[in-house]
Amino acid sequence: MISGEAPQTEEFIRKVCKAFREALDLMEIDAPQTADLIIESWIQYFVRWKGRRVVGFENPEDIAVKLLADSFAISYAAGDICPLRTLDIGSGNGWPGLAVKALFPDAHVTLLDSRKGSCDFMKGYIETAGLSGVEVLEARAEEVAHVSSQREQYSLVTSRAVADPPVCLELSTGFLKQGGQVALWVGPGQKFPKEADCLVKFGLRHLFTHGYCLPHGMGDRLLVLYLKESFVEEDIPRSYASIKRASRKSLQ
Repeated sequence: MISGEAPQTEEFIRKVCKAFREALDLMEIDAPQTADLIIESWIQYFVRWKGRRVVGFENPEDIAVKLLADSFAISYAAGDICPLRTLDIGSGNGWPGLAVKALFPDAHVTLLDSRKGSCDFMKGYIETAGLSGVEVLEARAEEVAHVSSQREQYSLVTSRAVADPPVCLELSTGFLKQGGQVALWVGPGQKFPKEADCLVKFGLRHLFTHGYCLPHGMGDRLLVLYLKESFVEEDIPRSYASIKRASRKSLQ
């Protein structure tokens, strides 16, 4: 985070916004003007935040590319998703859920996280920015997915840098309506299920995998999209410990 005088803060904000736009151009992502408004208001709030750390980067270029521009990779799936009601699992600092809102202004986005500090940050940002159609839900995904007001209510679930892909899929599927999609950000070397027999218990089918590179050699990524084809048993998702054990076995 930034300390010191206002000019340093303003220069940091300027650098992030400039690097973000340059990154989108290099990634060939076309984002509306609403994206710039959300990015700038988020950065302004972030640099003045006095609470727990919500971003793992300090450098403005890292924040611009590895966090913000990377979140906008959801645009690669724009023709295959229905973002009207979106849930972002493990949102932490609001991304990539806020990218969905920036790209699809009519979407209603719920930012889900179990950590109070993260939720305080996201709630504070939403209130300060006057952002409508975005709410924060403080809860554990594996628990709240069994609540009737949340179960099978969403058309899109996103998850970035939360857990191994099989874990994310099990956490996601209970929230999804039939015909909805799960979008996962997958890093280098991470294994993710594609075969039908691995996905049937989650009611999912692998739709496509899109590979892309972050600018300036900041890493390779995959955006992986799944379709919810059928309902799942009421015990899905299981406890987090059970999910983790099953995930380790499936990835061996």
